Amino acid sequence: MKKILSIAVLLLLFGSTSWALWIDGPVNVGSIDSYTGIHDSVGNSYAEELAWLQSINLIGDDVTLTKYDPPALYDTYETSALNTKVDYTYAMQLTGEAQYFYVKLGQGQIGPVDHFLFENTALSFDWGVIDLSEVLKDIDSLDFTVTIGLISHGGGTGAAPVPEPATMLLLGTGLLGLAVTGRKKFKK
Repeated sequence: MKKILSIAVLLLLFGSTSWALWIDGPVNVGSIDSYTGIHDSVGNSYAEELAWLQSINLIGDDVTLTKYDPPALYDTYETSALNTKVDYTYAMQLTGEAQYFYVKLGQGQIGPVDHFLFENTALSFDWGVIDLSEVLKDIDSLDFTVTIGLISHGGGTGAAPVPEPATMLLLGTGLLGLAVTGRKKFKK
């Protein structure tokens, strides 16, 4: 009986808890993604934007393009107290893992260049953080709309998936149960 109780206590000690996180208030979206310096004037159609991306040859011809029009842009702040807003820096939540993404500034006030390519350099690809001050430094009028296009390397290699602790616990418990059952049968 002591053996079973100690095994049960041991399993409970190594068990992981699960919970849901609600994003209500400040969210750490990471650092600012890198502006590649690549910009151009491109048409509005999907085919023209895809051809522009393939002509850059930054990530090869195997490009997957997902358009978000219009994106949900969030203001960014220096601290979690939300008291110091960072000018011209915006965060957007991304639904796909994008190695690169472009920002299109529209309504014709910007000038001849309207597409700007950024590299998603954050540790998490869930958020894209853009600083438009470098892009907009020579522009007088700041009245524009923003559309975002996510660019990912279709044949790219990502990081190896890491199993969840709960999955490993379930697998370990099953293997332990098989070992105990097999040992009992072997003793008889």
